[in-house]
Amino acid sequence: MGKNYQTGEQVPSTQPPREPLLIVGASVRAAACSAIRAGFAPLAADKFADTDLAAACPTRRVADYPRSLLAAVADWPPCGWMYTGALENHLALVDTLRSRQPLYGNPGPVLRQVRDPFLWTAALREAGLPYLDVAPLPPASGGAWLRKPWDSCGGSRIEFAEERDCVPSHGEAIRRRRPSCYFQRYQPGLTGSAVYVANGQRAVLLGATQQLTGTDWTGARGFQYAGSVGPLPLDGNAEQMLIQLGECLTGRFGLAGLFGVDWILAGGVVWPVEVNPRYTASVEVLEQALLLPAVAWHVSACRAGSLPTPLVTDGSRYVGKAIVYAGSDVTVPDDLEGFVRETNADYEWPCLADVPAAGQRIPTGQPILTALAAASTLAEAEQGLREFVRTVQARLGGA
Repeated sequence: MGKNYQTGEQVPSTQPPREPLLIVGASVRAAACSAIRAGFAPLAADKFADTDLAAACPTRRVADYPRSLLAAVADWPPCGWMYTGALENHLALVDTLRSRQPLYGNPGPVLRQVRDPFLWTAALREAGLPYLDVAPLPPASGGAWLRKPWDSCGGSRIEFAEERDCVPSHGEAIRRRRPSCYFQRYQPGLTGSAVYVANGQRAVLLGATQQLTGTDWTGARGFQYAGSVGPLPLDGNAEQMLIQLGECLTGRFGLAGLFGVDWILAGGVVWPVEVNPRYTASVEVLEQALLLPAVAWHVSACRAGSLPTPLVTDGSRYVGKAIVYAGSDVTVPDDLEGFVRETNADYEWPCLADVPAAGQRIPTGQPILTALAAASTLAEAEQGLREFVRTVQARLGGA
């Protein structure tokens, strides 16, 4: 018997047993569904164990995430594994699990370097590519700077630098140091993300998306990641810069599998702001819009070093993704899962995903679920997202 990844229903199967693939991270639903479409039998462990993930494959919730992650998967059969965000911030955990079973992705030594903003910024500078200045402390004058945590993920805890963060111009000892943070020069512009697949030596650009950041209609705040819309059309110059960027980072740090780079487009220049060396949130958008076998390519690149041919898009389908955040404390109603099932039944792909269990208490500012919408233009895809988000918020009492 098999299982329908959308409904959870058991269906007859005459196919040979699928290869297991362990997927771990804070939220793994998108990657797990991609793995199913690629022919794998995923085993999932994440922070939420949402109802649609549990319906799709064997799932375990890691309540004390990520501390108890290793214990949660210890009795599952050894198999290849991959991670999603933000496990790249926990190098020892990655390397411990890697010592037990094959990793399809980037190990601790690679993460230690490519997650260092001073190292990857230096690599871009040496290659003659655009970069934004980074510093342990920002100068007292010379424009706006952002204070960013070393273990950043999804734009959380990113803020504009304040006066007390700056290096005093008269050279006195600074009052306050922030060893857990670094500073990056602020660049306004269009916020985007590029997705690549690499084999440790070369990288192929799969596409780009426009990021929704701090988008108030989703309930997001500040620089918080709120979603993506894509594929984002790029002129030849911007596309070439992204290609060079992926090749530079892969060649310098030996990246393998899927990875992403967040950037700002301003004045025709792509300014990289962060490297995400794993399956990213925007992969799902490109996968649905372009029908990419993302996890299949990820595993193949890591296991055999094979890469796909660069894509040519026809611009006929665009997909948007938005995370609905709680504007106040929310208790998930009993009928939400049924409402989602009925809504998704009208669409080829699920339009509401990452669905929490009934009775779950979601604190203010935390994600509730994910909305997805497809259309023939970027604007229509975003409009579809807004409608789904409004529907969900109304269902949850204005959440």
